[in-house]
Amino acid sequence: MSVLEIDHISVRFGGHLAVSDASLQVEGGRISGLIGPNGAGKTTTFNAVCGVVTPSSGRIRLDGRDISRMGTHQRARLGIGRTFQRLEVFASLTVRENVQVGLEIRRSWSRRRAALPQYLADGGDPSPREEVDLILERLDLAPLADTIVGSLPTGHARLVELGRALAARPSILLLDEPASGLDDNETDAFGDLLDRLQLATALDEESV
Repeated sequence: MSVLEIDHISVRFGGHLAVSDASLQVEGGRISGLIGPNGAGKTTTFNAVCGVVTPSSGRIRLDGRDISRMGTHQRARLGIGRTFQRLEVFASLTVRENVQVGLEIRRSWSRRRAALPQYLADGGDPSPREEVDLILERLDLAPLADTIVGSLPTGHARLVELGRALAARPSILLLDEPASGLDDNETDAFGDLLDRLQLATALDEESV
């Protein structure tokens, strides 16, 4: 079953048609790409999935549930995570504090904790601090845990943004041009990291 289904959505801004009759399905445990030239509507489609904009037509479903008219906070609580084309981090906070924000947001909306993803640990029930440490370790950010994010180069800041999103334990994670601002080596390393996370997630789903 598809985790995310976009069914014939269109998005208009006044007289401008930004997204026209777009449909796609995203399976769990996989990396799927949304490819197109600048101005094709990729970010607008992501914004429609997250609830930043409301489609003028069509439906969006998460795990079979129609979320087309839900607010952004409701969709986040249901498991939609997001990083941004324009880097969004708390520049005045440390790496650890940025990732911890994801845990605090999750804890504020539910007493029920989602299962710990396989890419973090093989079972167990880590404390919030232990979970942050696990995320930092998986993203090779542990040596920078107490560094102010505003002093980091873009490559490391992109990892911090990813770590904060993972801390909310999303069921689907939208990465909007995650390699923007990275050089070729950083882009290759980021791709390898995503492959490792995806592989662990796929193995986790097979074990359920």
